[in-house]
Amino acid sequence: MRVCFDEGYVATLPKGHRFPMGKFAALHRILLDEGLIREQDVMAPCEVLWEDLGLVHTGRYLDSLRLGTMDRLA
Repeated sequence: MRVCFDEGYVATLPKGHRFPMGKFAALHRILLDEGLIREQDVMAPCEVLWEDLGLVHTGRYLDSLRLGTMDRLA
């Protein structure tokens, strides 16, 4: 099985955030420890294209992300 992970793929979020970033490193470690993946199965993520983001997000959301004007409603 191939998986995508990189130690640098972390964003600092407030404590208690509903999307805790530490879960990615923890899952990576569990998969390795349990032999479900091997180091050679792990690929580093690449930057996503804006066009691809447009397939799953609204233009309003992407504009707020690009311009740094995102709020809780975006």
